[in-house]
Amino acid sequence: RFRLAPGHRNRMHVLIVDGFGDQPEGRKRFEQYRAMIVRAFDDAWPLPRNIEVRTHRELGDFLYDSKDGMIRVDRIRRFDKLDFIFIDGDVQLRPWSMQARQVFSLLLMCAQTGKCVYASSFSAAIALCAINTQGILETVPPLVQSHPEGGDPSALERLPAALDRMFLDSKTGDCYEYDYAKKKWETRFNCGLRRRLSRPSGLRTLGRFSCPNARIS
Repeated sequence: RFRLAPGHRNRMHVLIVDGFGDQPEGRKRFEQYRAMIVRAFDDAWPLPRNIEVRTHRELGDFLYDSKDGMIRVDRIRRFDKLDFIFIDGDVQLRPWSMQARQVFSLLLMCAQTGKCVYASSFSAAIALCAINTQGILETVPPLVQSHPEGGDPSALERLPAALDRMFLDSKTGDCYEYDYAKKKWETRFNCGLRRRLSRPSGLRTLGRFSCPNARIS
């Protein structure tokens, strides 16, 4: 049986994040995913519930920060009401892509507050980043332009300093940032993604990346 978040009465609040494509196949897969969640709550929660659906680009109402840097109390309260969050989809969002920032911010808030969240497919690696960054980073920096899909750490010896950029070890998933005080590249966290030797087939992938044996720092 499910239990409500502290301070709530009988109504369950659920957020489903839709990361599926706009094509008919993507819409079909999302409806199957949503129906599965609804059936689960039908079986386990007989009391009233509110299930809200947002795309991965429409999460701003639940994020405490905003573009102008102001803290939005109403958004914090809206996030606090959520009992469960489900995220799935077939979009190929990598943690360092601009389009993934709202999902990263949401998962970072979940990690910091202990919110119940089920993150699968593309959001699994983003969730790992949110945990492993330990709240130090508000966003995952983009990769250095010379290595847009990562590379071997031996390249760091020849890589110049890069502000607000990171280098990805494509074999381990370790992410490096340049430490200006030490004047060298330092490991910051593990993003959970590793470079595949060959491009896989199918929709539910991150292109040439996979998320095997990921570790939490």
